[in-house]
Amino acid sequence: MLTPNVIHDTIKKNQVFQFAQRSANKWIDSPAKLNQLIRAASVKAVKKRLGPFKEISVTFMSSLRLIQAYAGGQYQSIPKRSLIALVTAVAYFVIPTDAIPDFVAGLGLLDDVALLGWVLKSIKKDLDQFQLWEEKINSVREISPLAANKD
Repeated sequence: MLTPNVIHDTIKKNQVFQFAQRSANKWIDSPAKLNQLIRAASVKAVKKRLGPFKEISVTFMSSLRLIQAYAGGQYQSIPKRSLIALVTAVAYFVIPTDAIPDFVAGLGLLDDVALLGWVLKSIKKDLDQFQLWEEKINSVREISPLAANKD
């Protein structure tokens, strides 16, 4: 039976996953590589229509913003282990020839979504902290112009 744990264990043994993991370890120190990864993941998410996976889609887009904020130096409050896991999952999502190639109709995203779901769930606390930080930053941006015009 294909349970999320079976899929995850299969993916972890996959050479493409191992490549993505090695790459993630290098990429976390390269803002250019991280931004390139974010662009590729955003394009694929729109193209492959993650809409049917609405819950994961919203969290996934938030995770891309986290990587972008990390790459830009604005947000560094994520444990390295969580960042590597997230970048690995996003890299795996972007690679079209993974455990179940994307061109396999109806199944091509199954392994991608399973891995993303597992990683996003395992770093939920870190994502929640990022989202709180993001809300705080956004509220400051909304207030700042009003405060500047009070003269």
